[in-house]
Parts: sequence; structure tokens; C-alpha cells
Amino acid sequence: MNAGLGEYLRTLRNRANLSVDDLANVLELPASVWARIERNEINPENRVLLKAAGYFGLSEKKLLAECFKEKVFSETTNKYNRIEKSMLLKSNGLGMRRIDNIRNSSSALERVPYAAKFFRPPVDLDHALECVVYCKHHNLDRPFERILPDGGTQLIITFGETGREFIWKRDRSRIIHTALIGLRQIPITSRLLKTGVTIYVRFKPGGLFTVTGLDYSKVSWPAVYAEEVFNASFGSLLRRLIAHETPNEAAESVFQYFKNEARHGSQTGPLVRFFLEHSHLSLDEINKRTGYSSKYLTILFKRHTGMTPKLFQRVIRFNKVIEDMNSFKREIDWATLVYNHRYHDQAHFIKDFKEFSGWTPQEFLSMGAGCSKYVHFSEME
Repeated sequence: MNAGLGEYLRTLRNRANLSVDDLANVLELPASVWARIERNEINPENRVLLKAAGYFGLSEKKLLAECFKEKVFSETTNKYNRIEKSMLLKSNGLGMRRIDNIRNSSSALERVPYAAKFFRPPVDLDHALECVVYCKHHNLDRPFERILPDGGTQLIITFGETGREFIWKRDRSRIIHTALIGLRQIPITSRLLKTGVTIYVRFKPGGLFTVTGLDYSKVSWPAVYAEEVFNASFGSLLRRLIAHETPNEAAESVFQYFKNEARHGSQTGPLVRFFLEHSHLSLDEINKRTGYSSKYLTILFKRHTGMTPKLFQRVIRFNKVIEDMNSFKREIDWATLVYNHRYHDQAHFIKDFKEFSGWTPQEFLSMGAGCSKYVHFSEME
């Protein structure tokens, strides 16, 4: 691939006779964002690249490798020369760490049998599931994975000799195969031990309620054994997944299980649906439009999702900030970022960011992550 990544992606789209709008719809992102990716103005998130690779029948590994290469080049090259740190960061130490981390990921990608495939749910599950992601060696030799709050719930199924060890404050509890991660305002860190395949089943906000009828207020979050939530047939799903031969077979088994489970679920009420569709509005405005009080909305929303409406809005804003930060190719205008996402000031932004991620914004960028949902890193501080 001699052209830039954006030009290459535009070539793929043109060969498939797709408009920008058509492809953006397939990849589930605004058309304006995809157009900027094609013009090499912003970086695509890893999940967007992986979806594109799946759609065009390309090697996910190859496309991700090109993304790593372009990030290093664009962030270390200015009009005059090459520098050995990322221009995204003013701190020399953090800037050098970011470039080293991206290069290490690129090197690991060449060594390991990497796999990461996205599967969209069938139409009859689209109201509840966001996607199923099938991964193998996706941490690229980094032993720790931090799951960032993003407004969704997810089921994580891990196969391997020992699984993953969840690190909760100073206590450590090992969940060998399955964990259900609820909506939360804190990041969850786990050590990936001798894992093989990991399957992430991502629910839309309120989606788990529609499948299981689960009352979140009765569950001890942020992480529980999945077997404690799902019925006895969950064991048969695990056995089918252990015996699977291809990622497609694994995803189909997951979808079939939740199709069966959906018969026991409950419909999300109209008030909760309205809030999810208009969560960008203030709570006062939502109260005016619906005629319901904040107290009633909070009780209902928490039962459906496990989170208060106000906290949900904060988490969604944080996740959009991460997406924006990952898209930058040059030094970030922090004042504009803070203003665009409606933080009171930079101190408020940093406080929220550290609460939801465990890092300052600059520390997060130094990890070299290309994803707003999961961050892999080498050492616990």
C-alpha cells in the first residue's frame, strides 16, 4: 500500500461502487467522519478499520498494521524533519512513550496470530445487541486490559488455560470463563493470563433488560459471573463455543442463544427509549417534553440500565471525548475539545476523565490506544 491509508480506503469504496453515505451506514458512523478519514484528516478507530476489513473481505491484521505505520509517520513528521515523539503530546516523555507503544503494537502484530472480527446482530436482536466481537491475541502481547465506561453492558467469554484475572481495587478475583460487566462509572482492569479466544457480546443501553428482564438494581455490579444471571441453558452455549471451528460459527451460536432468551425478556418502556434517543438533551428539557419528573425517570432508568440518567450522560460524553482524542493526527487543541464537549473548564474535564479512565488525558494518549472501549497496556502503576 503506497498511498495513505485514507486514499486506500477511498479506493476500496470506489471499487465497490459505494457512496460515502452507504459505506458509513454499513460501518455505523456519520458520513462526515468517514469522509474525513478518506481525506487523511483524522485517524479511524480500530473498530472502524476492523469493520471495514470484514466488509471488504480484507485481512484485519494488514489494515491495522497500515494504521499503526501511518500514525507513527504522521505524528513524528513535520514540515522540516522527523522527531522521535508524538506531536500530539507536549511532554517529551509521554510523547516518546506513545510512539514506542504504537511501534511495539505493530511489532507484536507481525508475531502473533491476531484475529478480531465484528458481527452485527440479526434484525430480531438489533434492539438489544450492538455486536459480537471475536478476538484472538488482540491484546498484542500486553497483559492488561482496561474496559472503559461507554454506556453499554457486555458479556465477556474467555477461553484458555487460566482465563483472565479481574483487578478490583486492591483485591483480585479470578473469573475463569465468563463475566457480565454492567454500566458503570469506573474502568475495569483485568490481567489476561493464558487466554486463547475472547468473545465480547456488547448490549445496547437497556438491551440486557429486554433480553433477560433483569432488574439491575438487584445485581452487585460492576462485574458478576454470567452464570448467576443467565439460565441453565447458558452452559450449553459455552459448550458450543468451546467446540466452534470458525468465528462465524461462534457468533451464530451467541445470536441463537439470545434469540431464545429474548422470549423471557421485557420491553424497554417508552420513557426510557425516549431518553436514550434524546440523551443529548438536559434532564429538565426531557422532563418538559415527557411530563414525567426527574425522580420517576431516575427510578425507571436505573432499573432498566443500572445507572442514573445524569451519570449515563456523563459517561456518553466521556466516550465521545475519547473518540475525538483518538482521531487527532497533530497536537490537540485542549481548550476547543473542552468547549465542544461542554465541560465547565479544563479542571472539570480532567477530573471526569480520570474518574472514568484511571488516567489523565495525556497519560491515556501515551498508551497509543486506538479504541475508545478497551485499552491494552503492559504495566500496572
